[in-house]
Amino acid sequence: MHPPTSPRRRRFLVYAVLAMSSSACSSEPASVDRASVEAHELPATLSLAASDFWIEVTPDSATVAPGGVVQLSAIGRSRDGLRWTIHVIWQAPAGGAVSASGQYVAPQTPGRYPVVATREGDVQTDTAFVRVLTTASQGDFWIEVTPDTVTATPGDTLQFTALGHSADGAQWTVRTVWQASAGSVSETGSYVTPGTAGTYRVVATRVGDVQADTAIVRVAPASGAVTAAVTTGCTNEPAGYRRVATASWDQLPGRQPEVSSDYMTYFHDQIPTLSIVQDAAAPASPSSVLRVLYPAGFRGGESPSRWGTSSLGENGGNLYVCLWIRYDPWWSTEGITMDKLFYVHQNDSRLNHAMVALGEYNDLFIHALLQFPTATPHYNIGQIKSAENNVAGGGWHKVEVVWEANVPGQRNGRYRHWVDDRLIATADDAYWFEGGNTPHWDTVWFDPIYGRTESVIPRDQSWYMDQTVVSVK
Repeated sequence: MHPPTSPRRRRFLVYAVLAMSSSACSSEPASVDRASVEAHELPATLSLAASDFWIEVTPDSATVAPGGVVQLSAIGRSRDGLRWTIHVIWQAPAGGAVSASGQYVAPQTPGRYPVVATREGDVQTDTAFVRVLTTASQGDFWIEVTPDTVTATPGDTLQFTALGHSADGAQWTVRTVWQASAGSVSETGSYVTPGTAGTYRVVATRVGDVQADTAIVRVAPASGAVTAAVTTGCTNEPAGYRRVATASWDQLPGRQPEVSSDYMTYFHDQIPTLSIVQDAAAPASPSSVLRVLYPAGFRGGESPSRWGTSSLGENGGNLYVCLWIRYDPWWSTEGITMDKLFYVHQNDSRLNHAMVALGEYNDLFIHALLQFPTATPHYNIGQIKSAENNVAGGGWHKVEVVWEANVPGQRNGRYRHWVDDRLIATADDAYWFEGGNTPHWDTVWFDPIYGRTESVIPRDQSWYMDQTVVSVK
């Protein structure tokens, strides 16, 4: 098993977990109280000083025959040695099937398969790897394909390699037969992606053996491949809304207390990693766009830069945001890592509801995360895992979101979001404002927090924003 210092173990501080219970876009860590900790299922005896805790899947690796069964389990652990039962959601993203109780049934095809446990209602995860071999090949050696996951565009050429590995650390060249679920792959592992977006597998099988390993290739639309409908403007802005900010990103936000002509401003504690760059494929403005850089080594749970609108003025809690966004095609999600793009913020109540791009094995799905400063249950809305809601892969996408106020304390608010002019999610039971709140939004606050405290950016990566519109009613 992995010690607490292992980089693979997904650990993070209590205040990072409980950020949903606080002003999550603040640069200061949230305060932690006993009620909040117990609400997250920690044992009552846990010392708050021993705040480093994580989940752990056992066994973390196993070898079985095709169709074999492995019983996996997940527990909560803390640095002070406590263990406790947690509720997790099991997923087998590359093949096989896993039950709600963690029983994994291996596929018939030899290879190495991840099985992921995600803590229910949270972002903590751990992954076990199950290697499927026939009885004749179960031993202390195997083959491994690199890269094991990659994102590309239609018609790209990718080079895969396969090496033999043994338990004593040795590596050697192996002869393999290459196969692909779509596209074409040569006998040397050169793979040409298909012309249709989707998720595909490239499989290497050792010549004269049954040992195999699989790489996952996600083919996204080519950069700039947006339809004419997407480039015509913020087409889903409701009637009767008042435009309060329009940024075409030909200049950086002004430093507070200065305000740029685009009505955007930095906050005092910004980490200056914003820049204006040129992109000929920019869909909604001239070629200038805003770049948000996450430098190599940047630790998660923080934002590299912070900026936002000035006061939104008078409004009744009805808000519309429209923006064009593009992620680098090599953007790393570290398995499952969210990127909080922006928040809608109410100053007096400390309400902060976040728009999120949820990373899941090189996909990025848009949804809203409702975060309350009290014990009110936090929840996601609009979390649709579909190709139409996926903004990964290097292409430009238009995202539009509408919040319509609920009667405070009642679940009757409305929510809608579109990606590339396609209505992805709608709800009529949203709970934006608690009893006693006055429906009102003060700021749209861009505080793009990456992952959690244990997340580390493996290399420079960026997302980009083209024309941005904010309207209220």
